[in-house]
Order: sequence, then structure tokens, then C-alpha cells
Amino acid sequence: MAAEESGASPSRQYALIAAKCVVSAALLALLFSRIDVAQLWKSVRRASVPWLVVALAVYLVNVVVCTWRWHLLLRAQDIWLRKRTLLGSYLVATFFSNFLPTFTIVTSMVAGTMLLVWLGEQIQERAARAYDKYQHCGLRSARGLFATGF
Repeated sequence: MAAEESGASPSRQYALIAAKCVVSAALLALLFSRIDVAQLWKSVRRASVPWLVVALAVYLVNVVVCTWRWHLLLRAQDIWLRKRTLLGSYLVATFFSNFLPTFTIVTSMVAGTMLLVWLGEQIQERAARAYDKYQHCGLRSARGLFATGF
């Protein structure tokens, strides 16, 4: 995102990018300190390049389809976000779900939280209405559910 779009100064954006790089390097250092690098390298050398390419292609198709699904679900609720924003949300959610136990719940929770931050009350109100429509619990109860989590 350009500095003009976000309203942040270029120096602040560079500092944020530098902080992200430092955190990424620290996490990679932690990861590599806890694994047997020689064994990892043996496994990588035995891997079949064509199958790795196929696996990467399947994964990329999965990411595109999941982003498209989020786009369709939000569009059905009259919420318009750029596909690039949705892709970023999905990738962040997938990153977190790799480290936490339940993939689908965590992915939906993180992506939903990011969308809630971007859209504010609008998405929370629509979610409450949709929940009330299918569960018949009353709009007030649905709002309370989304506000408290109970």
C-alpha cells in the first residue's frame, strides 16, 4: 500500500517493514535451532521436483478458490472489499492456523476478526442478522452472542 493511501509517512512504513523482517528472521532462527538441519536437507534432496511443483500448484489453486469464496460470501452481504485485501486476510489466517490446533475454526476466526477491524460494526450487525435468521434466537440475543462470545 502506498504512503498516500494509508496516510502513514514513508519512514514509518519502512520502519514497519524492517520490524516485520526482524521478527521473521527471529522466528526462522528459532525454528532452525529446534530442527535437525542435516536431516531436513536429506529429505529435501530426495524430494521429487515434479511432485513439488504439482503440490505448489494445487496449494495456489486452493488459496485462490478460498479467497474467491470469501469474496462471494461478503458480496452476498453487500460488503465490498478488494480481493487483494481478502487474500491478505486469508494468508494471515492460514499462517496462524498452522500453529494452532483447529484449522477451520482458527482460519475463520482470524479472517473474521480482520474483517471486523476493517469494517467495524457493519459486519457484526450483518452476522447477527444472519445468525438470527437461521437460528431464530432473536436479533438482540444474536447481537449479545457476537458481543460476548456466549
